[in-house]
This record gives sequence, C-alpha cells and structure tokens, in this order.
Amino acid sequence: MGNSFDDKAASWDDKASRIDLVNNVWKIIAKESSFKPSYKVLDYGCGTGLLGYKMITDVKDVTFCDTSEGMLAQVLKKRDFFGYENVKTLLADLTKDETPVEEFNIIVSMLVLHHVKDLDKLLSTFHQLLGEEGLFCWVDIDEEDGSFHDDNTGIHHFGFSKQEVEKYLNEHGFDLKFYTNELFYEKEREDKKIKYPLFIAIGEKK
Repeated sequence: MGNSFDDKAASWDDKASRIDLVNNVWKIIAKESSFKPSYKVLDYGCGTGLLGYKMITDVKDVTFCDTSEGMLAQVLKKRDFFGYENVKTLLADLTKDETPVEEFNIIVSMLVLHHVKDLDKLLSTFHQLLGEEGLFCWVDIDEEDGSFHDDNTGIHHFGFSKQEVEKYLNEHGFDLKFYTNELFYEKEREDKKIKYPLFIAIGEKK
C-alpha cells in the first residue's frame, strides 16, 4: 500500500517548523481535553506519530493508523528507541478497509481530512469507533483558495470553514465543544511567506 508519503517519511521530522506546530497544537488539545491512564487513542493519518507520541505517557495505548508503510516504519523506530510498550500500528484507509474492533476514547487527526474524498464514511466510522462521550480532535486547514499545496492531486477539500466543520460534525453525531483557528501553517509562496490559518475542532460524541 505504498503512496507518495513513503519517500518523505525518513526526513519528515527534519522540519523544525513542523515540530513547533505540533507542539503548539498539542498544548491546545491537552488544555481543552482530558487524557486518562485508562484511555485508548487513535491517531488517524498519524504520519511519523508526532502528535500521537505527545500523549503516549498519559494514556493506556495509542493506535497509530496511516496508509503509508514508510510513515508507520518511523512510528515503530520511535517505539523501539524509547521503549514504549503501549504503541499499536494499523496500516489502513478507514474509508475502505475493515475497521478495528476495539473502542477508543479519543481520536485525533491532523492535516489529514482535506485529503479524504469520502468524509461522510470516515466520520461515521469515527463515531462508531468512539465510546460514550468520546472525543474527536480534528486539526486541519481553514478554507483556502487552493494555493496551500504545490500540487492539488489527491486534495479533495481546500480546507474547511467553521460552518462546514460544525455541519459535518453535527451530521455524524458530534457536538462541537471547542473551536479555534489561532494557529498558522506558514509556507513559501513566490518568494514570500504566507500564513494559512489552522483550526482545531473538538467534537464530543452525542
């Protein structure tokens, strides 16, 4: 199940701005959510696990799910290096593949859903996988003009407005409990830096 992210995996964490962004995202999520030692977390579209590993010592286990074998290989390298025993990996596209049989307390997904064509299927699956009052932490790009990516192949949504986020969540059994778009993803565009707003939305299962 190789994809375009496989070749990027080994150097994915080399970008300091990416690390800083994840750190800032985590600060907000940790402040607005509670992570308990009994909790099971799914990090969907996890990449190298930058966000999922932020919570690894606070919960029972984290399942790192991605469609890229290369990214998941980096997740396992970190697991082995640090000696974590509560790491699981899942190579899957949850809009197509069989869903896990276990139940999660929290699902996080960062900069992934704008790549997903069938959002209705994915959000329905997330709702199914979450236990009572489970949380879905959705981190993505605000609505933009299509300039965020150098190549829009495989990009199905040019970000999402707050109204779209709330509509998607409500239609799939979530109440929007928290929303902010105070963070930015900075990119070089024609010799100048452009800041694209990033939102963090937390939906609670009804």
